[in-house]
Amino acid sequence: MPAPTMRDRLRRSPLRRAVQWQRHRGLDARDAYIASYPRSGNTWLRFVLAELLTGEPVDFIGVDRVSPPVGTQTEDARLLTTGGRLVKTHEPYRPLYTKALYLIRDPRDVVISWYSLLNDDPRSLNGFDAFLDDFVAGRVAGYGSWQDHVRGWLDAARTHPGAIRVDRFEDMRADLHGFVARACALLDIDADDARIAAALDHNTKEHMRAREQQSLGYLKSLGWKSQGVREGAVGGWREILQPHHLATLRPVLDLAQEFGYDV
Repeated sequence: MPAPTMRDRLRRSPLRRAVQWQRHRGLDARDAYIASYPRSGNTWLRFVLAELLTGEPVDFIGVDRVSPPVGTQTEDARLLTTGGRLVKTHEPYRPLYTKALYLIRDPRDVVISWYSLLNDDPRSLNGFDAFLDDFVAGRVAGYGSWQDHVRGWLDAARTHPGAIRVDRFEDMRADLHGFVARACALLDIDADDARIAAALDHNTKEHMRAREQQSLGYLKSLGWKSQGVREGAVGGWREILQPHHLATLRPVLDLAQEFGYDV
């Protein structure tokens, strides 16, 4: 299993509650959130939305300034039409998140993408079984299990329709333009079809990988050990996961089935 980063160890420590409180200080009702469990596709979406907010393409450092990870938000990131900030969060749902788009991805693809990101050799499956056990149990990082995370946000979306929405990564991939337009309407981002089309052209997989290469030092400081901009494949798990892996994932797949994933 990949060695945990300092950030991961902190997330699992007894200090986590205090850290969470500190990270959420200063947020207010004008702020909106791009939320997901890790490795669910929100990085690409943030790049597109950041360009729509600033009028120009951004790199990995720039996207964290325009759409800051929760805990790093600053006053100069107030770029939404409401005067709020577009904040990225992987945290479980909390009532402070009053307007949010939560992105869900097939957990079989999530676990492979996450393991590969933390592994020096993303093609190696040494330690993958132990990583999979920890993923199901919610021990990989401090965000809890995938299934508990998703249930929390799904309950919030049902309680706050129109303000919190749960959408599938796979549906985003199938209709990029329409998905981004709907995200802008939800998150108070002013963008017409022409600007959306331009932002999509500037944030292809090839452009994202070029920016990743230019930002390797910064990304490694965040715990990235291998290529973070991957194929974004839908169903890529079929080439890797074996029947015993799927059996381990059963508690996760029972919930995934409710979102239309073929399990």
